[in-house]
Parts: sequence; C-alpha cells; structure tokens
Amino acid sequence: MQASYPLRLKQVPNDNSVVYAFICYKAVLQSRHKKGDMIMYPSSSHDTREQHTPQIQYDMPQSHYTLQSQYTPQSQYTPQSQYGLPTDPIPPVTPGRHVLPPLPYAYNALEDIIDEKTLRIHHDKHHKKYVEDLNKAELALQTARNSGDYTYIKHWEKEVAFNGSGHILHSLYWTSMSPPGSGGQPHPATQAYLERDFGGISHFWAQFSAAANAVEGSGWCVLGYNPYFRSLEILQAEKHQNLTQWGVIPLLVCDVWEHAYYLSYQNERAKYVKNWFGLMNWPEVEHRLNQAEPASYSL
Repeated sequence: MQASYPLRLKQVPNDNSVVYAFICYKAVLQSRHKKGDMIMYPSSSHDTREQHTPQIQYDMPQSHYTLQSQYTPQSQYTPQSQYGLPTDPIPPVTPGRHVLPPLPYAYNALEDIIDEKTLRIHHDKHHKKYVEDLNKAELALQTARNSGDYTYIKHWEKEVAFNGSGHILHSLYWTSMSPPGSGGQPHPATQAYLERDFGGISHFWAQFSAAANAVEGSGWCVLGYNPYFRSLEILQAEKHQNLTQWGVIPLLVCDVWEHAYYLSYQNERAKYVKNWFGLMNWPEVEHRLNQAEPASYSL
C-alpha cells in the first residue's frame, strides 16, 4: 500500500475546553471526490452472521485484502527544507487564511435525500461561518503571542477547537457523500476492516446509525481509523470537538446537527440517518483509509 500523508488528529476528550493539540490540515485538502473510482461490485451470498438485521440487504463480494498484522513504517519526510522542517507538497495554511472549499457536486445533486436549499444554507452559511471564526481565533492567538497578553487565552483556545473542528468535519462531510446510487459498495480494504472490526457492513451500519441517533444535542457520528489500535472505531462527537479518542483519523462523518436535515426531516433525525446510508461515498472512504493505514504507532 502506498504511503501517503495521513490526517492526524490529537484531542483531549470529554471536556468543553478541549483543544486540538495537532491538526494535520493537508489531508483535508487532499480529500477529494473521485467519481472515476466508483465501482459497483457483483453480488454474492449474504453472510449468515448478518441475517438477524434484515433491514439492510447488502450483498458483499469476497474480500481478498489482507489486513496488516504488523506495520513497518517508511520515512515519508526525507526531503528537508533549509530550516530543517519537512518539505511538503501541500504548504501549511497560514494563520487566518483558511478558505471555504467548494462542494464536489451541484447543490441539487443529493436530492431527494438532502434538498438543494438545505445544502446551500449548510455549505454557504454554516460552514462559511466556521471558517471565518477559525480565522478570527487564529489571528487573535497570533496577536496574543506577539504581545504576550494571554488574558483571553481560554476563550480563543475554545474558539480554535470548536471552529477548527467544525471546518474539518464539514470538509470531510461533503466528500463523505455522493449522489444517490453512485457511491458503490465498500472497496477491498474498507470491506476487510468492516468485517473484522464489526462483523460486516450490516453490523457496522446498525452501530453507526444507533450512535448517530443517540448523539445528545448537536454533533456528529464518525467512522475513524485508530492508528494505535490499528482498527476502525465508531465515535460520537458532541458539538464538533467533544468526545473522541486520541489520534483517531476520520474516514466517514455524518452531520447530525439539525441544520443538516431540518428543512426536509424536521425533528426526525432517525429518518435522515436511515436515508443518509444511500449517500455514502465508499471510494472516498477507501482513499482515506489508504492514507490513514500507514500511520500506525505503538503505545
């Protein structure tokens, strides 16, 4: 498997003052919508382990992907700049210079699951506001460093955590989805992990949808790769930044803030989550997993 530049998130769990210790933004920029990778696999017989969840009839091909039992890391950062920092093909984002990424599809491309008006408001207003407030917070912290005045450090650190996480998760959310019927089925690596860690896609979806429906208030449901455990995890995120595991790399995210679905579903979150299954962009999940898997560490 080709080594890539994985997204590394380090967070402090279960605290409203949580601050992301490190966010590798380049993986968000690398995340892309690859329509050419959308593959429809042939059907095969159902796994008998999944017969108790007949609400999801999802035929799976036999996986020929071998999970890594032990990972020998390769150096990804051999070129060095004149300052001793790694040379990166994607430059770091200067504080206060984050931009709203365009949608990878038309505003009406997700109908009839997510309507055009909702998508416009969600992307053009809500996500844009997170980007603007992230930039504001980063510049405020830059001013604090230059002046040595950290009177409002608690406020601005919270703003960086909340809005930075909101920007990242929304950027991932747009590419977690594809037009209905175009997302295919899980590709070999993703399928192998789903079978090993959850017992198959039906069991994965049963847990993922239950977790999404059970998020208290506003938040997210996240399928992520934990490089310390070398396994997939399903996690809830309250707001954008609370409740997580250190180092988990998001592969698939579902937004369950009400602004993501209210115009079409009102308070019926469960209906939205059930229909959202039809938008999953499995080629993008495979792409992110290929980036994340080399980032395996020992505790």
